[in-house]
Amino acid sequence: MGVRGLWTYLKPSATTESLAALALDGRYTTGRPPFRPFVIGVDVSVWFEQCQQVTRGRAHAQSGQNPPLRTFIFRTARLKSFPVQVIFAYDGPERPALKRGQKVATKKTHWMTKPTQRILDTFDIQWFTVCTVHLVLMFVLATDSSPQAKGEAEAELAAMNGAGMIDAVMTDDSDVFAFGGRLVLRNSSLSDSTVDVYRADIPHEDYALVSLLCGGDYDMAGLPGCGPATAFGLARCGLGHSLHAAESRRQFHGPFRQSWREDMEHQLRYDPMSRVGPDNISDTVPNIDTWSAYLNPAVSEPLVPVRQPGVPDVGKIAAAAVSLLGWEDADRLLNTFHNKIWPGVVTSELLQDLCTWRPDNQDVALAAAATRHFFLHFVCKKQTVAGLSGYNVRMPADALAKDTFRFLEHLSMPEGPPKPFRLWVPEGIYKAWMKFMWTSPLDVGKPSKGGPSSQDVIDLTNESDENEWVIDFTSGSPSCGSKSKGKSKAWSMDFIDLT
Repeated sequence: MGVRGLWTYLKPSATTESLAALALDGRYTTGRPPFRPFVIGVDVSVWFEQCQQVTRGRAHAQSGQNPPLRTFIFRTARLKSFPVQVIFAYDGPERPALKRGQKVATKKTHWMTKPTQRILDTFDIQWFTVCTVHLVLMFVLATDSSPQAKGEAEAELAAMNGAGMIDAVMTDDSDVFAFGGRLVLRNSSLSDSTVDVYRADIPHEDYALVSLLCGGDYDMAGLPGCGPATAFGLARCGLGHSLHAAESRRQFHGPFRQSWREDMEHQLRYDPMSRVGPDNISDTVPNIDTWSAYLNPAVSEPLVPVRQPGVPDVGKIAAAAVSLLGWEDADRLLNTFHNKIWPGVVTSELLQDLCTWRPDNQDVALAAAATRHFFLHFVCKKQTVAGLSGYNVRMPADALAKDTFRFLEHLSMPEGPPKPFRLWVPEGIYKAWMKFMWTSPLDVGKPSKGGPSSQDVIDLTNESDENEWVIDFTSGSPSCGSKSKGKSKAWSMDFIDLT
């Protein structure tokens, strides 16, 4: 989708980066909360196509009911396990009715739209579509009927990216550059925790010129014989800028148009590397309708506001999975949530805590249930993952397991305590949470009267002999000690009751 040959041309300049490293760059290590997370806008139409392709022609007995929706749930859960905030955009009714020479059913809703919106609600992820803004906060649904998401999702997200409202756009549609996207991510399956990162380094009117000349969704013909290399060369000659300036002054037709065409003919005639002769310039170039579709797409005014990050509701996710996917095996459901859903829940809670913390808030119990357990029960050690320093935390799963089954009255939760799961927490997030959430906000910056400082992170790693350190909350007074060689070396410590 998008501009013919553009991804191939831009690939050498793209970088493959860890999504976690990209999201953490410059965040959480300096200053104090609230910390705004890295925000990614997702073009959901691309996910629709990819989720349906995953199992197309490869369905088998273990695929289960509705494989595309199952893939959508797993992808969403995978994305939530990274230290990012996501917002999904659906195409609106004012998107172009003709793309690549084919009519687009602008009034017909894709079959995946409603169920995926239900899934996003359970994950407490913001989405917007078809003239509505959909916000979920504290499990309360609020809908604003003001016109929003008028046209194509990637155009709306590109405008939000250009305005600094979101940090990146995740899409496979290369039109996003012509619409004004500045940081674009590919590899939305996140199979290896990395993304291909494309950074726009020229004005978006130059990308619009490339789209106009190479041919794309709105005009497949373009300039016959013109590829991205030639189109970018013409853009460097200023043809995109001059076309944009003329349209802004409403001088697109008449003498200017003829002068612009002569300028392009001159550049093509005296470019020894060009495969496009001046005689190839058809009378329709430049096409004003195609140009306007890229430079003036139908987007919201004002743009859709981005809310604070939310936390998935595992009970609602489980209910949706049973309803949409037919997951009736309690043991298998619990194991799936243990491996794929719960890590993203805790990560989301940490991000939400750090995003909503305020210096004048005297409530020391800011963290939700799972992150409260995170510190009441933690056994962790330092671990470097993909070059990033962090902490590998052993998370208790009792509360999450009970919450998962709270709407499934016809299913019995498997007997016995659920096994803990491991969660890798980036060092910056871990230390920031420890510093600002472990103590009362009013205590931050005050000197300690003894024992571990309220500002210091308690390092539970003995890196010299790789033994773990634990905080013991089972005795009369909390203590911290080593488990090395059966010996116990403990000291008392200040205890803040978060229960």
